Amino acid sequence: MIVTRIAYSKGLTARKFNELSEIAVRLGSLRHELWDKYGSLYGYHANHRKIRDQWLAEKREFDVPARLWKETLRDVIDDIQARKAAGFRAVARKVYKRYGAKEGKKFCAGLRDGSWKKNPVMHRYVRKELPRGRTWVDNQIILDTQCYKHFVHGDQGWIEVAGLIPRKRIALPLSTIQPISGTIRLILRGKRVEVHHTVEVGELTGAKDHEVGVDKGYTEVFVDSDSEHHGTELGQMLTEESDHLKTKYQRRHKLQAIAKKKPHKARRIQKNNLGRHKLNRRKLGHVSKVKTVVYTAAHKVAKKASVIVHEDLSISMKSKKQRGKNTNRRLAGWVKGMIQEALESVSQRYGVPLRSVNPAYTSQVCSCCGSLGERRGGQLYCTYLGCGVVTHDDVNAALNILARSRDAEIHLWMKASQVKSILLKRSGQSVETAQPEL
Repeated sequence: MIVTRIAYSKGLTARKFNELSEIAVRLGSLRHELWDKYGSLYGYHANHRKIRDQWLAEKREFDVPARLWKETLRDVIDDIQARKAAGFRAVARKVYKRYGAKEGKKFCAGLRDGSWKKNPVMHRYVRKELPRGRTWVDNQIILDTQCYKHFVHGDQGWIEVAGLIPRKRIALPLSTIQPISGTIRLILRGKRVEVHHTVEVGELTGAKDHEVGVDKGYTEVFVDSDSEHHGTELGQMLTEESDHLKTKYQRRHKLQAIAKKKPHKARRIQKNNLGRHKLNRRKLGHVSKVKTVVYTAAHKVAKKASVIVHEDLSISMKSKKQRGKNTNRRLAGWVKGMIQEALESVSQRYGVPLRSVNPAYTSQVCSCCGSLGERRGGQLYCTYLGCGVVTHDDVNAALNILARSRDAEIHLWMKASQVKSILLKRSGQSVETAQPEL
């Protein structure tokens, strides 16, 4: 399995960093031009080889080594194609949600053969999900194997990369001596260079014949259907960082107000008190710690499972529940995307398939009787007179997620209102006796 690793520069001089910045800015202009020209709806069939051959025939110059702009061209076109695929998935989700599974298949067949252009409904969906793309990225350099050389000198790892001067490379000291090979990506952040490269790792194995349902959360990364909690320190980390940033930005806003009222102090305040270096450094450290917790939890789940069933949180679900400002601010920092990325990456390494289910009402349905209950203080109280069970709300949700993977009636794209109707019909509840909306 191929995974991405990051090596960081160590003790990089200002001259070398400035030269790399100049290269990245020139390539950034190329990125902007490509996205502006081919990032529209009818530019998604662009081929980087045809564009390259056309530019070579026109003898275009970009003030950077030819291999660098060729790799940037390939990278941008690949990003455009990936954006197209993501947009088509979003269109398919909308179609299935509106027309159901049977009719949705007929509509989505047009995405593969191009007939969606003749269908007004599909054309409207596609145009909405795939607007013209733009980019302002000007801090990245793509290098193939001919544009750099990695070596170890003493106890220091080094990488020599192509610069603006022909036959004169830029030597970058690294924080690791691990070998680097294949096509790499340099990302310039602050005064440091990140070297993104790929390595091949061995596949791991999960358990046999043990399906596990997982509920993704804020206070912990996962709660599984075996009542096991993974990554329980996540909520505290996110809350502390959110509260720290709240206080930090309140103080910065006061300084900004002073700078506006007293122009003679503005330059000094801007220079000494409103910089981004400490904030960016703290952010990188926080993301690194959170990522460790999330990926560790994903490994623990993948080790014990033959199939992982999870809720698809990419489906937009509006909540009617009123929350305070602090709660909304903290929830805004929930690393939902990182959790999903970790689950996909780790499960692939273990060879454990992922199965997505509809998330509607998984945390509000009693896993014992199927009736809608009430959540209070981390517990789910079943209000059905013949049941009355009290369970941990996250464990209950994980059990419901696992059970929903075998539910033939509730499909992934079904609307929450339709899911609720099915659940009420099964449990014999009426709309009046059911508990609050999602």
